[in-house]
Amino acid sequence: MNYRSIKQNQRFSLIFCVAIVITLLTSACKKFIEIDLPKNQQLTNNVFSSDKSATSAVVGIYSQMITGNGEGFASGGPSSLTSLTSLSSDDLISHALNDEFFLNSLNSNNSKISYYLWAEPYQYVYSANLILESLEKYSTVSEALKKQLTGEAKFIRAFIYFNLVNMYGPVPLHSTTDYKINSKVSRSPINQVYDLIISDLLDAEILLSNDYSYSSNERTRPNKWAAKALLARVYLYTKDYVKAEQKSSEVISNSLFSLTNNLQEVFLKNSSEAIWQLKPVNPAYNTWEGFYMKLTVSPVLTQSSSLSPNLIKSFSKDDRRKFFWIDSLMEGSDKFYFPKKYNVKGGNSETLTEYSMVLRLAELYLIRSESRLKVGNNVDAKVDLELIRKRAGLDQLNREITISDIVEQRRLEFFTEWGHRWFDIKRLELTDQTLSQTKSPNWTSDDSLYPIPLSEINSNPNITQNNGY
Repeated sequence: MNYRSIKQNQRFSLIFCVAIVITLLTSACKKFIEIDLPKNQQLTNNVFSSDKSATSAVVGIYSQMITGNGEGFASGGPSSLTSLTSLSSDDLISHALNDEFFLNSLNSNNSKISYYLWAEPYQYVYSANLILESLEKYSTVSEALKKQLTGEAKFIRAFIYFNLVNMYGPVPLHSTTDYKINSKVSRSPINQVYDLIISDLLDAEILLSNDYSYSSNERTRPNKWAAKALLARVYLYTKDYVKAEQKSSEVISNSLFSLTNNLQEVFLKNSSEAIWQLKPVNPAYNTWEGFYMKLTVSPVLTQSSSLSPNLIKSFSKDDRRKFFWIDSLMEGSDKFYFPKKYNVKGGNSETLTEYSMVLRLAELYLIRSESRLKVGNNVDAKVDLELIRKRAGLDQLNREITISDIVEQRRLEFFTEWGHRWFDIKRLELTDQTLSQTKSPNWTSDDSLYPIPLSEINSNPNITQNNGY
């Protein structure tokens, strides 16, 4: 990142932490208090001088992820990873003119790439690094809390890098808050990025709490089971199927989690299926997914998006997910489909009933199914897959399953959730096969990776661009 961006990130993290400590979280979400950078060391010392203020600094990261008006990396709104990767894949179609994500015609000057999918994630990496350094250097918090907060910071860093490496391929690894070092870091190979992710998650697995008691029994802060769940995903992506099966089994066997047969309950706050959720900060709107994705007027008029006909056709007529998780809007003779995983449109509610889902149990069953299939255990792989199919109201398959069966269920289960579809077809090398027809004539193989922002290329001579940009 360039010098100005890095200094802004330093200001962003420290000011946010201090704002929380002085109980100005609500206003801080809109306008941060200006603090001179030379005072950073003393301010950081103050922030990490007590259990309460240190906890507030960490919890503030989750609040920041979901603040704003849906314009953010983790918000679930139009500029989030969820929406933009759904446009890049075949989950959503855009009704805006010249939507570069939908047309797969991105350029390195795209502002959403530059800020929401690059600069903002690196702000969270910087915040996590700041917390880790401060807990070691300044902290007078209790030893038990220090372990918990260290585990959360490592989890956050791993989570962000998982998404970065799957959007861009090789990315710079920032493991310090030193801008002089970060401003010259080159892109690390994918395997090295995953090495850091796995190392952080293994540490988090040991350090984090076993339950949700530290978060008032809400599932809004990651615990060791969230670390295990993300580890299972990472092992699947890195083709370590034995460990992917092991970690997914550990989560599945825990009594904290269970699949709900009522599909309308999956995305409620503290759902039995939830492993980690982000709690909305504005109860009038609940989630930004619900606010933006539920259509009340033609998406052509608002230049927004709707579910792709290709996705709709993928559901069988008996699939309960199509009935409970998809709705439609008629405008004249035109019919537009939209997700209704989140039912609260918002605007007048004062009660939070839905939290934004990040990690949920259904994924662990499909991770274990795929892992078991890859190691030749077709019988148990089918058992896991059929659990997901049965909940959706589908008849049992009277044959051995294939990887295509699992890919299909992952698509129908996780559409418009956190880039699952986009990442799945890339990791399985299905992008050309999947998108060359639906995205023709714009699709090229190079489109599977997003461009590194031009501002980063220009400011750091050690950063190279992805092919095709």
